Amino acid sequence: SSAALPLRCDGVVIGVLRLYSGEVNAFDEEIRNLLTEMATDISFALSLFAKSAERVRAEEELRLAAKVFEQSAEGVVITDPDHNILKVNRAFSVITGYEEAEVLGQNPRMLAAETNDEHQSRAMMESVREEGYWQGELLGRRKDGSLFAEFLSISRVLDADGNITHNVGIFSDISEQKASQEHIQRLAHY
Repeated sequence: SSAALPLRCDGVVIGVLRLYSGEVNAFDEEIRNLLTEMATDISFALSLFAKSAERVRAEEELRLAAKVFEQSAEGVVITDPDHNILKVNRAFSVITGYEEAEVLGQNPRMLAAETNDEHQSRAMMESVREEGYWQGELLGRRKDGSLFAEFLSISRVLDADGNITHNVGIFSDISEQKASQEHIQRLAHY
């Protein structure tokens, strides 16, 4: 006699449990039910192991993403769909002078210089809403009131249904590059 029972992982057959007996009709109905239950239990355990391995991999990816977020040289701002700041990284604090606790719940407009064009701000937000991103140069204001040139990229984050869940702004202080460009222009022309 022989019996073959499928072993599944997440519904996909990945192996077979094979049993042999030198006895004819060794696998009566009671034994077959027991073997089927055993194969089901093994399949359940295989699925749990696979999910556990997937969870460990996902947790490792999250740890890596958190390290990248925190150790980035660019300032990162994450907002909710209403543009309230939810999270900033260390570089944000270094560039702007604001600690995370000071800006949570605030609108990122608090960082904008008054000299920024209101039309540009509306066009920027419209681009994010309609195209999913915007990038360009702006003037930012630090906590101490000083201005800095920044290159800013804003992207929207969508859920599976296409609804905006977050906006992510990534910026860098380009004040030194702008000053160098202006110096080179002066040297070239005067």
